[in-house]
Amino acid sequence: MIKTDYESHPHNYTLSTDEEGHKHGINSINTLAVLNDGKTKLFQRRAIKGVGSGDTTFETCLVGELDGVRVYVKGNSIVLTKQDLQL
Repeated sequence: MIKTDYESHPHNYTLSTDEEGHKHGINSINTLAVLNDGKTKLFQRRAIKGVGSGDTTFETCLVGELDGVRVYVKGNSIVLTKQDLQL
């Protein structure tokens, strides 16, 4: 098992659900809210790249889903799709 320090990663999101059922993902760069208008999900997708190369990087993006349509937020980039994208 590879030990990582995701909790202190500057792009790590804090995920929460408010009293009305709306989901929120917040970090130091941006915020994503998924309103409770249907079947919703909110999660982080994480990856460790370059393991064993000496140039290991940690990547994370926030994924919000509403009725099968996903929005991927990674830094300043946003993608809206029905595809299941990987980092």
